[in-house]
Amino acid sequence: MARVWLGGYRGKFVKWSSVAKDTEYSGIFGGLREGPYGCLTDLETAEGPLTFPVPTVLERQLQRVRRGAEVTIRYDGMMSNGKTGRDFHAFNVSAEETDIEPERKRVAAPADADEVPF
Repeated sequence: MARVWLGGYRGKFVKWSSVAKDTEYSGIFGGLREGPYGCLTDLETAEGPLTFPVPTVLERQLQRVRRGAEVTIRYDGMMSNGKTGRDFHAFNVSAEETDIEPERKRVAAPADADEVPF
């Protein structure tokens, strides 16, 4: 039988705090996975495999990309939320149109308890 890796270190780990603004990483998207401290993603690049932490902003963009797709992740640096004043890492993800799933919209719950189907 063939052996299959089920977890652990997949490549060079990239910390967003040590990445310069407007840096781009391109490669084959390995999907999202849970790490010991939160969500991670793997990217198979020309320079070798890279592993990235996935903040919520990046996760929302990557959730729509098909595993195995060619993607480019651009780090837009630290930004500040105007309402809360909190800083966050900003990203922009691009992929071929055929590799992107339609955005899933949340549907509001029924207003009346009699409308709930269970």
